[in-house]
Amino acid sequence: MNSLGKKMVEEYFPDHHYAIVTHTDTDKTHNHIVINPVSNTEKSRRITNEKKHLYRLREINDKLARENGLSVVKSQSRESWDKMSDEVRSIYKRTGFSRTNDLMEKARFSMSIATSFDEYSAYLNRGFGIKFRIRGKTVSYLYPGLSKWRRAGKLSVKYDFDGLQKRFEENDKALVRQGLKKATDIEGKDYSKYYRFKREETEYKIPDYRIKGSIIPIEKLDNLKNSSVESYCDRMGIELKENADGEKSLSGRDYIRVSKNSWKNLRTGCEGGLLEFKAYFNNKSFLDSIGEDLERDFVDKMKMSLDVPEPSFQAFYVPTNDKRIREKELINHLVITDGFNRSLLFELSKSGRFRVFEKNRFKVYSDSENVRSLTFYRDPNSKWFTKKIKGLDQNLINLRGQSNELILFSSVESFLKSNEIGQFFNRKSIPQNLVVPMKPIRNWINENEDFLSSFERVRFVKDDSKNVFDDILSFRDPLKKTEAKNMSVEELDKFIKKSFKKRERN
Repeated sequence: MNSLGKKMVEEYFPDHHYAIVTHTDTDKTHNHIVINPVSNTEKSRRITNEKKHLYRLREINDKLARENGLSVVKSQSRESWDKMSDEVRSIYKRTGFSRTNDLMEKARFSMSIATSFDEYSAYLNRGFGIKFRIRGKTVSYLYPGLSKWRRAGKLSVKYDFDGLQKRFEENDKALVRQGLKKATDIEGKDYSKYYRFKREETEYKIPDYRIKGSIIPIEKLDNLKNSSVESYCDRMGIELKENADGEKSLSGRDYIRVSKNSWKNLRTGCEGGLLEFKAYFNNKSFLDSIGEDLERDFVDKMKMSLDVPEPSFQAFYVPTNDKRIREKELINHLVITDGFNRSLLFELSKSGRFRVFEKNRFKVYSDSENVRSLTFYRDPNSKWFTKKIKGLDQNLINLRGQSNELILFSSVESFLKSNEIGQFFNRKSIPQNLVVPMKPIRNWINENEDFLSSFERVRFVKDDSKNVFDDILSFRDPLKKTEAKNMSVEELDKFIKKSFKKRERN
């Protein structure tokens, strides 16, 4: 029994210290388990007391029990079913428990961040594919793949017209208190207004002009909806299996079908896109998945001011596997042997831009929609090299800053060694422009002389392990007065630290 508890903890919380006490002095032998919420590798709090862990742990526990010939605790769903009202029970009969839970989970999240009916409708439709309509004051929802609309009154009064209207006003006032909106923005606002669709409408997509200035940029939802789930699985090392018909599913979860831009649970009918898939895979909220490209402070303020809920239901669980545990071990090896920045590697790994396969091989992925990759190998002298030099017109990193100054890294390796460059991520604005080319630096500079000459100053970060000469900065045009400066990674880190401190004072 003690060893089974150990297997369960190490599968679900592989990077955490734990203690297990097995009680054998009762009629039912059982374990008591205490887990340290702080990760051993990332040294930050990674586990919160969230209800969703219960479902996953129960699933792992039941699997281990079956594998070892032990009994599985029966579900209490029959008792819950008997206590339901006839209306709610009829909904479950038509749609199943999971689709109803999924609909309510996504409605609850969308309601927590919306400040109008139009925003709410856009978050549901363009974020999750759930259609929303109002007829008079009757609110209805249509889950993807279904043909019958569900009235809000049969789900919860929170999701009907009056409940939503009240919540939108509360959200606006909370955003004003947090400084994310001005009081004048909501003065005299009519929260009962909504876009009226024609009777023959089928898509129920709110026009863009009605949702300008929404607290979550709608284009972020569109990008996630149109992004490939298959590509994300490939970048994150999530194994997919293909059947004889060419259909792909999660390894170990044959009922989770994955197509290019979507997934579907064949058992329950739940479906979605990359937004939910990322949330499930990383054990994070929907807001965290959307907010990966937003400034971290902004996301944190939203959570505090709007009381954004943590998910209490997941449509499925991405199976944990040895690959993820192995990748963390390999990242730590790169940190020790090559001096790479641990937090930067984990950040890039979570966003799907970095994967390590073994101690002597890793791969990076471009930041564009048409993703390109570049593999690095270690030679016998412990130097990194690449075999590919063509077809690398895209950059690993390309961030736009507020000043007319550019930070240009001479190699991917020098970028990975910077201890301060992580400050450029998850911010709405950054002081300097930042480019990390994937192409050999001399070729890249020769092809981008006009681009480089458009800056007043270029800070060129050299890699001491590579033979890069000063004449590589021949793009300098005296007439345009572009100032070019060579820097080591250590000098850049000092400059970044000083630059961000200056921004904070101002």
